[in-house]
Formats: sequence, C-alpha cells, structure tokens
Amino acid sequence: MVRIVGGVRAHLLGRARLALGLWLAAAFAGVLALAWVVVAPEGWRQGTSVPLLIDVLVVGMCVSGWLVHRRLSGSWLRERNVANSIEQEVGMAPGVLRGSLELARTVPPGVSSGLADQAAQDALGQLGGEHRDLAGRMTREVGRWMRRGGLSLTVMMPLVAVLTFVAPGRSLMAWAGLARPFELMAGPTLPALVVTPGTVEVLRGSDVTMEVSAPGRTTMTVHWQAAGDVALRETIDLDGDRGTFILRSVTARTEYWVQAPDGAMSPRYELQPVDPLLVSDLIVRVAFPPYTGRSPEEYGVVVPPLEVPVGSVFSFEGRASRPLLSAGLERLEAEVEAVDAQTTEAPVGAAEFSVNGRGFEGQWMPRLSGLYEWRFVGVEGEPAEILPPPLGLTMVPDSDPSISVLLPGQDTLLPVSLRQPLILEASDDYGLDHLALVVYRVTAFGDRMTPVEQPMTVGGTRAALLRPVIDLTSWELLPGDTIRYFARAVDNAPIPNVSETREYVLRPPTTADLRREAQERLDDAARGVEQLANRAEERVAETEELERELSSQLDPQSRDPRDETEDRLDFDQQEEIREALEAQAELLAAIDSLEMEMAELNRDLEATGLADPELQEEIRELQRLMDELAPESLEERLSELTERVDEMNAADADQALEELAADQEALRDRLQEAIEQFEQAALEQDFRATAAEAEELAQQEQALADAMKEGDSPEMRAEQQEALEARAQDLNESLDSLQERLAEAGEEQAREAVEQAQNQGQQAQQSMSEAAQQARNGEPQEASETAQQAAEAMRQMSQQLQQGQHQMAQQDMEAAREALEQTATDALSLAREQSALQDRMRGATPEELANMRSDEAALLQGARNMADNLSAETAGDQGNNEVAAQVGRAMEAMQEALDALESQRGDAPAPESAAEEAVAALNQAAVMAASAAKAPGEGPQGQSGDQVTEQLQEIAQQQGAVNQRTGQITPMNLGQQARSNQLQEAASGQQRIAEQLGQLADRPPDQAQPLGDLEALAQEAQALAERLAGESLDLETLQRQERLFHRLLDAGRSLEKDEFSDERESTAPGEFERNDVEALSSDDLGGLRFQLPPTEELQRLSPAQRQMVLEYFERLNRAERRAGPRGTIR
Repeated sequence: MVRIVGGVRAHLLGRARLALGLWLAAAFAGVLALAWVVVAPEGWRQGTSVPLLIDVLVVGMCVSGWLVHRRLSGSWLRERNVANSIEQEVGMAPGVLRGSLELARTVPPGVSSGLADQAAQDALGQLGGEHRDLAGRMTREVGRWMRRGGLSLTVMMPLVAVLTFVAPGRSLMAWAGLARPFELMAGPTLPALVVTPGTVEVLRGSDVTMEVSAPGRTTMTVHWQAAGDVALRETIDLDGDRGTFILRSVTARTEYWVQAPDGAMSPRYELQPVDPLLVSDLIVRVAFPPYTGRSPEEYGVVVPPLEVPVGSVFSFEGRASRPLLSAGLERLEAEVEAVDAQTTEAPVGAAEFSVNGRGFEGQWMPRLSGLYEWRFVGVEGEPAEILPPPLGLTMVPDSDPSISVLLPGQDTLLPVSLRQPLILEASDDYGLDHLALVVYRVTAFGDRMTPVEQPMTVGGTRAALLRPVIDLTSWELLPGDTIRYFARAVDNAPIPNVSETREYVLRPPTTADLRREAQERLDDAARGVEQLANRAEERVAETEELERELSSQLDPQSRDPRDETEDRLDFDQQEEIREALEAQAELLAAIDSLEMEMAELNRDLEATGLADPELQEEIRELQRLMDELAPESLEERLSELTERVDEMNAADADQALEELAADQEALRDRLQEAIEQFEQAALEQDFRATAAEAEELAQQEQALADAMKEGDSPEMRAEQQEALEARAQDLNESLDSLQERLAEAGEEQAREAVEQAQNQGQQAQQSMSEAAQQARNGEPQEASETAQQAAEAMRQMSQQLQQGQHQMAQQDMEAAREALEQTATDALSLAREQSALQDRMRGATPEELANMRSDEAALLQGARNMADNLSAETAGDQGNNEVAAQVGRAMEAMQEALDALESQRGDAPAPESAAEEAVAALNQAAVMAASAAKAPGEGPQGQSGDQVTEQLQEIAQQQGAVNQRTGQITPMNLGQQARSNQLQEAASGQQRIAEQLGQLADRPPDQAQPLGDLEALAQEAQALAERLAGESLDLETLQRQERLFHRLLDAGRSLEKDEFSDERESTAPGEFERNDVEALSSDDLGGLRFQLPPTEELQRLSPAQRQMVLEYFERLNRAERRAGPRGTIR
C-alpha cells in the first residue's frame, strides 16, 4: 500500500515538473519577444541597461521556478494531500487510507496485527488501477497546469519565430545583447535631448513646428499620438545637431516625444488645441444715397468687391467666437509709413466698431477707395486668427451724364424742308433730370444771335433716346448764315452735373445743294416705285393662285350638287381673301404715301425758293400719275369687297378675285410704266443739279482767283483752294454717275456732252491743285493766274452741261412732237374707218351687225396701240396727257359700240350712237394732237398770267443766285479788290433784275397782274443794286435781298391761284324756287366722326410720329365721308 501511494506521488511530481518546464519555456520566449520589441531598429545603443534588466528578469524567472518546484514537492505532494485525493477518487471513507498507512508502518500497542493486516488488505483491494487514475483531483489539477503552460508556449514560440523571420538582424542584435549586458552598459553618455515648444496650447487646426536639439546624433525619431488615434512616428535628419518637424493640423490633444538612435528619449509633451478668435457671424448692409434710386443691399461674411457711390453708408453687425476688446476696419496702403506708437488717432480710412462682449456693431461712410482689412482683438490682447476676406471698395463719384448726337452726328447741310431731325442719346449712372437743345444762328458777318434753348424732360430715367427736330422754317435765314447747335444733359444729383456735346454746324443749302437733294429724293421715289411694282407682281401671283384654288371648288365634276355647303367659304378661305384685299389696300396706301412725299418735296422747294418751273411741273406730273394709280374708286371698291367677305359664296369670291387680279395686273403695268417717268425726272434733275454745282464752283473759284492776286493770307488762300479742289473732285464723281445714267437711258449725245464737261472739270481740278501749291510757295500772281484758268474751265464745263441738258430736252421734245403728229394721223385714219363702219351699221340686219364685231374690235385694238405709242413717247407733259385722255374717251366709246354689237337685246343702246361718239372723240383727239405737236412740252395755252408767272419765277431764281453770291463774299474773307469785283458783279445782276421788274411793271393794266406792286419791287431791286455798286454789304443789305426774293416768290405764286377782288358787284336775281331749309348734319358741317387725340397727347409724340397719327385719322375720316350706308357708295 505504501508502494502504491509512493507511486502516485512520484507520478504527480513528474507531471508538475513538466508543467513548470512548459511555463518556464513560455516565459523565456516572452523575454525574447520583449527584447525584440524594446531594442531599436539599429540595435542596442551603447550605455543602455535594458539587456541587463532583461537578463535579471530571466534569472528571476529561474529562481521562481526553483522555488515553485520546492513548494510543489514539499507541501503540495505531502502524504496527507495525496491520501485524501486517493480516498476521494476511490470512494473511501476519509482517513481510512491514511490510517492503513500508519498501521502498516507501526501497529500501536493494544491493536491486533491481524486486524490491521486485514484492514490494510481491504484498503489495498480498493486501490486497483493506474497511478494517474488513483490521483483523482490532483491529477486533474496538474493537467490544467500543463495545458496552460503548453498553450502559452504554443503562442510565444510562433511569435518568436515570426519576429525572427520578419527582422532577423534585429532579432540577432536583440538576443545577442542579452548575452553581453555589461558590455552595453559600458558605453559613453550623450547630452540629453531638448525639444521645443514642449507642452503648450495651440490654435485648433493650426500647424505646430517642433525643434529638436540632439548633439552627437545625426537622426532622430519623432513620435506622436493624437487622442483616439494610433501612435505615429517619423525619422528626421539633423542638420548641425538640430532638426525641425511640422505637425500638421492639430485638432485634438496630441502627445509627442523624440527618441535618439542611442536610446535617449525626451520626456512626453502634450499639445492642447484651443479655438482661435474668429468672427462667427457678420452682416454688412449698404445704404445708397437717395438720388441714386438704388435699394439697400445686404451681404454675409464674404463681401464681394463693391463699387458704391460716394455718400453710401455701411452698417456692420456680427459676433466673434470669444469676447472682444476692439473691432474695426483699416485701409491697406501700398506703402506703410512708420507711425508713432503713442498716437491714439484712427488711421486714415479706418472705421471703429462698438463692442459688447462677443458682439460688435457700427456705421461707416467711406471716403476713399481701397482694400480694407478687418481688425478684431480679444480681451487678452490676442488678434483674431481667422478674419473675413478684406473688403474691397471702389468709391464712384457721381459721374457726369453722357450725351451724344447720333443723327446726323456731324456737320451737315440743312434739308430742303429746313427741318433737321436729330437723334439724341443720353445716359447717366443714376438718372437724368432733363435734356436741352440749344440752337443759335451765326450771320455771314460772324455775329452770334441769341441762342434758343428747348428743354426736354425725361422723368429721371437712366438712359434716353430722343428724336427732336430743329425747325428753322421761321428763322428767315440769309445766304452765308450758319446754324450751330449742341445738346445738354443734366442729371438728378443734389448738385447737378452737366454735360454738353460739341457744337455742330448746319449750313443752309445753296441752290446747287437744293437741286442735289431734290434729285436724291426723286431717286428714292424711283426706287420706291420699283419696289411697289415688285410688290404688285407678288400680289398678282398670290391672287391668281387663290383664284385657282376657288375655281377648283366650283368645278362641276368635283362638286356634289346636293351639298349646298360647298358653295360657302370656310374660315380659312375668308381669311385668305381678306388678306389679299388688305394687301392690295396696303399697296394703294403705299402709293398714296409716295404721292404725299412728292407733294412734300414740292412744298419744300417752294418754301426754300427753288422755283424751277420745269422741276415743279415734273413733280406735279408725278403727283398726278400717282393719283391716277390709286384712284378713290379703287379704294372704295376694295373697302366694299372687304366688308362683304363674310357674306360671299364661292362664286362671288371667284368673281371678286378675278376683278382683283385684273386690277392688280393693271396696277402692276402702270407702275412699271411709272418707273421710267420717275427715273427720267431724276435724271433731268441730276443734270440740273450737276450744272448748278459747276456754276457755283466757277463763281467761287473766280472770287478766289481775284483774292489771290492781292497776295494776302497765302496760307488761308491755299486752304480755300484745297477745299474747292475737294468739291471739284466730288463734282467729278457726280459726273461719272451722270454719265452712267445717261448711257443706261440711251442719251448718247447728252452723255458725250457730259464727258466733254468732265474733261474740262479735270483740267480745272489740276489747275486748282497747282494754284494751291503756288499759294503756299508765296507766288500770289502765278496762283491767281492758275486759279483764273480753273475758273474759266469750270465756266466752260457749266456751259457744256447746260448745252447737253438743252440738247436732251430738244430730243425729247422732237420725239414727243413726232409721236403727237403720228397720233393725229392715226386718229384721223381711225375716225374715217369708224365713220365708214358707222354708215354700214345703219339699216343693217342683226346678222350683218354681228359680222361687224371683228371690224370694231380691230379698230379698238388700233386705238389701244396708238395710246401705247403716245404714252411711251410723251409721258410727263400735261398737254400730251390731255391728248391721251381724249384717246381714252374714244376707246371707251369704241368699247361701248363693240358691246352693243355683241348684245343685240332690245334694251341695249344702238351701236350707231356709240360709233358716232367714237368718231367725234377720235376727231377731237386728232385736233388736240395736231395742236400739241406745234409746240410740244408747252401744254395747252393758258391765261396771259402764265407768262408773267414764269417770268417772275425766273426773276426770283436770279434774285436767289444774287443773294447766294453776296452771302459768300464775307465768309471767304476776300481782299479789298476781290471783294469789290464780286460786289460789282452782284450789283450788275441786281441791276438786271431791277430792269426786268420795271418792264413787267409797265405792262398794260388789262393784262393779268400779280398780287404785289411790281413797281415797288423794281425800285427795291434798283436800290439794292446801288448799295452793292457802292460796295455797301452789311446785314441790312442781305436782309433786304432776302425779303425781295420772297416777295418775288409770293408775286409769282399769286398768279397760280384764283384772284379775288375787293370790289363788290351786284346783279338782278332771276327766278328761283323756294325750298325748306333742312338742318345741317355733322357731315354737312364738315364734322369729324373720328376725333383727333388731345393736343397734350400729340405734343408728347415726336414730329414724325405726330405726322403719322394725323395722316391716319385723316384717312379714316376721308374714307367715312366717301362711304355712305352699308352696301352703298356715295
């Protein structure tokens, strides 16, 4: 039994020793891992005691193992503990095994040895099995020790193996140092590491620069760890025992330290982030001066660069992250000057805010532009770390308003109407109060007359585009006068700013200028007629297409006779017809507008004194032509058709479109014929204008030649000569254009005359250039002779142009005469044939009358051909037009005869009577054509006053030329002799006018007399001639000449109108019938159904718009007067 218990004890001791060995092996592996972790990457540093400490730890572990072994074998494996464990395992009663063991060793006295042996045998019988099974509880306890030790060793040994595999060099250095701890401790000791800034507070989010001083080292490892983050490190190179490291964006508490390769390590320092002083909320309000009209503006922390007017007020309000000591704005200067630190004055361009804890507010009116920096200081004197962006301000003073003249925008000639339209453009940065147009006259003598100022209110708008008109019709301008004007703009600032345009010059047109403008307006009218013809062609095509569409609807093959709705027009068809009628009405309105333009041109020419009988007759003829193109009957028929569109069926619409197409074709043909007449009128006026320019240039060149002879002011004379040379160049270009027009018109002889005149003009231009150069070289006599040659060449050019114009007129008159003679012959021939046909009609049977239709149709076609030939050759003459009208009446009578032959009904007129009317009309046409052929172009003989009218108009033109000549003397600054020569020539012209007026005044009293005293006019002309001959040229002389000119115009116009006598005559009344007098209606009284807008509203419109409104209402009321009740025509 003792042997069994001893065996169990030996078994437990062996297992305990094995568990202790496993634990010691695991602890040794942990020591190796600890040495690998503690050692530096470059190995143990000299002077370190860590290896010795680790060795001491190993020795301590060994000693602890030995002590544990002793305790296990001495106390834990005592016989009592082992016996108790066996008893518990085999189920013995406590103390049985232990008692048996004691009896086996020594039987106490008094105890039976047999019983003792029997008890031992009984106990031994229960102890069967292996020793590890008998140990029970103690075996299990030792087993736990072994498992735990084995598990620890299983963990540590792979860890050591991994460390050895990952860094074998480091492992070797770490474990080799454990073998020589005393050798490592014997190394030298380097100075301690110095790290700045140490433990400090830093701004949250800022960068921290660490400086390390490590003498004797070349590298240093910086370690840092933020709260809640992993530890980081970075090795830096030292430069001269010192190194720098920047720790970026410190936002949390951060611990840092440094370690040297020799093992030296700094203390652990701490960086504590704190919130910086910053502006958390900022509101900037800007209030602008009231006159700017701008609403207040508000901005947040980020304020963009601002452009604000002077006088704006800034309001600031905001809060900072910490209490403030002061707050404000400071202007940044390009160069900062030293300022006394003791000064308490605010810097220039600074703003101070009031503070209350963390809040601040203030107002500021800046005066200077620049960049302003925010300034915030905390209660501890620390400046704000994060500031709003600087405030960029551009202070804009109230600028002067801008104003310019867009039209004409340069010095120019006055229009013929003496009404100069302007387009003014004005703007201001904040608002315009009013504009003003200032106009004044400068006389030929340099006197400045009183300016006339016309204000124009614009209601405070920032920009305005105005179209005023300078109306000079009542100014009584004299030759040599100039008009100067400028525009002024005034803004709405408290102290108004004023801007003015430069002065522009308007020169009253000369006779040549008037003729040229009339030619340009005739050219514009010709182009307008051509555009109308093109539009008429388009209208014809559109109407024919619409007519074809409606005709297809009326086709019996495509219609359903049972469906009556097919005869009705749908909405789209009604609209198409209405659009066609409206398009035709617009075309007629355009013709009316062109006719009004011709009338306006004639009025302008009469108002300015260009009383050219030929030009006025041409314009009146063009007016009559345009009136014939758009008769009132055609407008009334269009109006009636437009009103009936809603009631038309397909057949009515088809008939209406057929009539409309016929009218459009006729209008198109007439317009195409009218183009040639307008172009011919423009060509003739071009001839007149060019000849007038040449004559005017010749007069001025002659005056300059006389002035050069005196040798005064050579530089001014050279400039005057160059100006005349430039005008001669423009005249040469006009001659080129005239030649092209004559070539296109087939006027070859006139073109050759213009070509010869152009050669003379080129010679004159060359002489002018030489004269200018000679004047500059100080050769007055040579310059005068050369200028005299230029003047002579210009006079010859003017004469050649007049001869060419006369030749062209003679050719046209000859062609007209031949056409009239041919018309007279053809009319007589047609009259004889019509008379013979009339004789055959008497007593003829219906069958015979039917056979005569072809003969009558042939006669009608012959009359049409005769009319076409007459119209092509004699257009533009009033007498010829009356012949053409008579031929038209003959054609109407012949058409009635043809219609009578075609309709043999009882109620139809007899063809004989129509034929008789045709014969009479043809005979009358022959007589009129033969009479007109004797003096073509003169028209029918009028009253005796016509000749007087023409003479007065010619005298008025001569007076205008004299006025023009005297008006040019003063502006040219001629010398005494040259001025005397020019005045003598003007006096000669004035004397001829006085003589002509005297001859007219001596006419017999029974002949037509003009309104006005011709004797008085002759005396005035004689007095002016004497003043000019006496070289008396002043403002009074010019005014008297101008009054005489207008009196001559009025006297000539008086004979064109019915004259009324102040003498009352009475006659005995005859028989008459008394009727009741009915009340007069508004129509009888001339009342307007459509009243004009109020005068106030019309005055607010521009002149052009006002004219359009007046013309519109005039057309409305005129159409109302023409049209009677619905469906009737008055």
